[in-house]
Amino acid sequence: MYRIIASFAVLAGLSAAVWMVCRAALAAPPIPAAATIVADTAASSDPLASLHDGKYQFTGTLSCSAAACHGSVVPDNRASQYRTIARNEYYVWFDQDPHTRAGVTLYSARTEGILERLGWTRTHEKYQVCLDCHSPTAKVDADSTSFVSLEGVGCESCHGPAEQWRGEHYRNRSTALSHGMIDTKKLLVRGRLCADCHVGSPNREVNHDLIAAGHPMLKFELSAYMDMLPKHWNDAAERRQHQDFEVQLWAAGQIASADAALSVLEVRAKRVSENSPDAVWPEFAEYDCYACHHGLTAPSWRQTRGFAGRAPGMTPWGSWYFSMAERLGDGAELNSALTNLRAVMQASTQPDHAAISQHATAARQALATWMTSAASGDGLNVHRNDVGQLLSAIAAEKGGDEIEASDAVQNWDVATQVYLTLVALNQAHLNELEKAGKNPAAADQDLTKAIAALRDLLEFSAESDKQDGKPEWYDSPKDFTGTTGNPTDSSLPRESFRTQLLQMMPRLQERWE
Repeated sequence: MYRIIASFAVLAGLSAAVWMVCRAALAAPPIPAAATIVADTAASSDPLASLHDGKYQFTGTLSCSAAACHGSVVPDNRASQYRTIARNEYYVWFDQDPHTRAGVTLYSARTEGILERLGWTRTHEKYQVCLDCHSPTAKVDADSTSFVSLEGVGCESCHGPAEQWRGEHYRNRSTALSHGMIDTKKLLVRGRLCADCHVGSPNREVNHDLIAAGHPMLKFELSAYMDMLPKHWNDAAERRQHQDFEVQLWAAGQIASADAALSVLEVRAKRVSENSPDAVWPEFAEYDCYACHHGLTAPSWRQTRGFAGRAPGMTPWGSWYFSMAERLGDGAELNSALTNLRAVMQASTQPDHAAISQHATAARQALATWMTSAASGDGLNVHRNDVGQLLSAIAAEKGGDEIEASDAVQNWDVATQVYLTLVALNQAHLNELEKAGKNPAAADQDLTKAIAALRDLLEFSAESDKQDGKPEWYDSPKDFTGTTGNPTDSSLPRESFRTQLLQMMPRLQERWE
């Protein structure tokens, strides 16, 4: 089976620590978020509320580890193939899941360097921003060395504090959900749960200070991360339950990640309006990193690629979390909101924070509207033909002499999201063949290889930078965009990516027509 993992970490230039790095937060007072789009459509409350509101107590991961519950070393395979638990969930998490080591990461040499550069100690109140995601049940103690739970990100960090539902969840799921258990069976809830740390939330974020100090950038995509995560649940049952499961998971991740990114931007802008002592404006983490972190030779690759309607010197807004989301559904309302937001973000070196807050709220509301229409049980009413048509539209987009905003592969971020979308689309098809008892045809195998070839075009090449004595991956997007002075040069990886994408479209279209 083709794996979504396919060197995703290599593409993003991230170290293995990305597994254990959950976003940190500014030590700001709680600010209510806009309506959470992943809320159960039958309820108005935030489905993640029990993780943050302190209403229920955490009982600890060991409370789940009894052999008769989830602590068996050997999986229980006596039940039917549709059984959702194997009773060895604790063992899989403890032995294989990188979330187990999230707390220990806080004592690594890398973390020590980050704290030193920031001027923080482990008893500093702002150290809580590290604990909130790496060791969620721990609190800073100003009078002693801060306690870090060795369990890292444990069962309750995702399933909710178990004080009131531990004795109920195996008897009455509805009662358990009403007592603080998180409904991870719902794909949108799952996506927002992951995004809460891996993208950000109103009081959890990785800002430019943390990134500059050494914290990895957050490049999250749900279907790729879920593929890499060791499963302590029956994902085969999920694939049987949901038609085109990988596509639905991909869509849930795109919606939840975009909402999380917008919620962080919304709060950052509000802090400025409220004269919060924690306000930082502009927040550079919102923008394309390589707009600043690139060589200053003349002409530079940034100059030769054009400015996509921006004035020289105006930094492009980051596109990782929005390039696919704005094309989902009918897209009109969301596309308009994001277009307006992007225009304000790129209009000035001191963008209008009040307007940005309003546009971010409008974009979140548009996402919520689309989600409500697309929600279907635990999944989404999104299937291969929907995403296939989306990719067809992307492949047809073409800018002029400069790389225009309408150019779907205008930069590495967008192209990588296209690649990950193709992987999810292809995997959904292969899984449907498997469910039907069919083997992939030669055409299917060829398409899988063609998708892998797109991945190769996206890999960062650091050899020339190393020879110049620069840090690894510094200025790397130039290898994708090119520096020949002609942005439409067919020899450039960006143009090769577009050409290969167009060539595979007919084969993809055969699958959904």
